[in-house]
Amino acid sequence: MKSLHDFAKTLTDALAAMEGAKAAEERAKSAQQAAARALTNAENARIAADNIKAEADAAVSARKAAIEDIDRQAAAHLAAEKAQYERWIENAKGQVNAASETLTELQAQIAAARIVRDAINAEVGKLRAAFADSAAKL
Repeated sequence: MKSLHDFAKTLTDALAAMEGAKAAEERAKSAQQAAARALTNAENARIAADNIKAEADAAVSARKAAIEDIDRQAAAHLAAEKAQYERWIENAKGQVNAASETLTELQAQIAAARIVRDAINAEVGKLRAAFADSAAKL
């Protein structure tokens, strides 16, 4: 009877061990499924991060291109303004040179006119003296 009792006890222990093993197997399956979901979620997160990085890189490239375009436009605008100012300066220099030449010519004409005026005044003086002399003789 003792051996029957021992056999029953062994059988009960074996059944309990089998149920424990089944529960452990269920937990292992559940853990494996949770691990698979975690791996899937991690992969999805990596893919999303790659997409976000690609979008950010594209946005940065677009901003850099826009900044370079603005820089090119600003440089072209400044170059055009500089060229315009240089043309104005050259034009002003030409006007100053022309005015200087005109002034030099006018000064020469004034000097020549003074010589003529002085000659006329001398002739007028002679005529006055002659007239006064003639008037005195009469």
